[in-house]
Amino acid sequence: MDSSLSKILSLHIPNLLPSGSAEMMLLSYGTQAAAMLGLGLLFMRSQNRRMAEVMLHELLNIKRAVPDIAGGRVDDADPAEGTAECYSLASGFALGLVVLGQGLMTRTLADLCLLDSLSEMLAGPSGSGNAARHSSEMPSNSAMDGRAPPAEAYSMRFGATASMFGRSNPAGVGSRVSDLGVTAAIGLVFLGTNYKPAAQRLSLPTTPGQLKVADPFTVLWKTLMQSLIMLDHIHPEKEWVESMVPSFPGMHNEPRSADLQRIRLHIVSAACFAIALKYAGTEDRNAHSTILVYFDELASAAGRPALGYESSLTRSSAQLCLDILCVSAALVMAGSGDIEVMRRLRALHGVSGNRSYGNHMASHMALGVLFLGGGARFTVSRSNESIALLVIAFFPRFPQHYSDNREHLQAWRHLWSLCVEPRCLIVRDAITGRIYRGSNIDC
Repeated sequence: MDSSLSKILSLHIPNLLPSGSAEMMLLSYGTQAAAMLGLGLLFMRSQNRRMAEVMLHELLNIKRAVPDIAGGRVDDADPAEGTAECYSLASGFALGLVVLGQGLMTRTLADLCLLDSLSEMLAGPSGSGNAARHSSEMPSNSAMDGRAPPAEAYSMRFGATASMFGRSNPAGVGSRVSDLGVTAAIGLVFLGTNYKPAAQRLSLPTTPGQLKVADPFTVLWKTLMQSLIMLDHIHPEKEWVESMVPSFPGMHNEPRSADLQRIRLHIVSAACFAIALKYAGTEDRNAHSTILVYFDELASAAGRPALGYESSLTRSSAQLCLDILCVSAALVMAGSGDIEVMRRLRALHGVSGNRSYGNHMASHMALGVLFLGGGARFTVSRSNESIALLVIAFFPRFPQHYSDNREHLQAWRHLWSLCVEPRCLIVRDAITGRIYRGSNIDC
């Protein structure tokens, strides 16, 4: 790791500054978010204890900050500036990058009990309830040796002053920050480990009533991270995608209630995105055909006229999910210029009505990935590092306008370029197996 670069980035993280100097910086959450993710990239897979502690502490503090204090900072001068939500997401990404895919091998971080610490931050019926239930079923290290629970241990160790985020709010009552950052941290820390207890912490609500009131995007995000944890269980088939949808009455068959319809659209979109991440650049025909089936379904739903409030919400959800399918289809066929995907993206490119800046961004990024290097020269890597960067770059919620950085910094959209690798074409005789080395090959 470059120590000079680490020092420069640390200047923009209040909790890495000397006591009393943070208040003089007046840094926006957007600046802090950029620096935090930069540290995550710098210390990727290093299991650096100091950085892991700071990132975990930032996630805990910002979740416990009193809402009216947490929002009253530089960001109010510009509503489009990065907010506490953006900083929370950056902290989750950064922690996930530092311990990327090493959740079961964190020998130097074992006493931090990352899974328990992060699970305790999850809120709501699909969060804390599940975390508590799974914690009781699987005793943690801290519970067995008599130490304080992880969250309480951090509060005692760091003082839980939360000076940069306002007064401490241990109960988390009224917190405006969602669980996206915490969920991202769990997903990346256990990426590809197939560790079922970690995936269970991100399980969806267990009753139709809870599912109807759940935030559809949170359901999408948890489904995606759960799938990435169980990476070897992802199959490029429609049956696997449908298996991710809870088996409630009315979820798999028509007609569905509007709430359950929107939830289903988000779940199948997350499943298709997970398939795309696993099979990125492989041009797998099963993955290609499966994603296009759902692409056409969502394109049809997004094109239907809105005849009321509920139908308008459903159409908006379908449009958001269609953006994800654009990227998913392009990732699988990256650098190939596949004609079937291009036709669908070109059709969306020509539509101007009811399409926002973010919708166009998704389709244009997909076109760039599809024709990467002009075709046949480059593809996308499928390493754990690449999957993590693709998740960050193609964060499934695209901005509403050109200056929208409230939840996800648009600069992060360029990170997918770090996943590009050259494609090598070797011409071999199908019968003899001999490699043709000459430039002139008879076709």
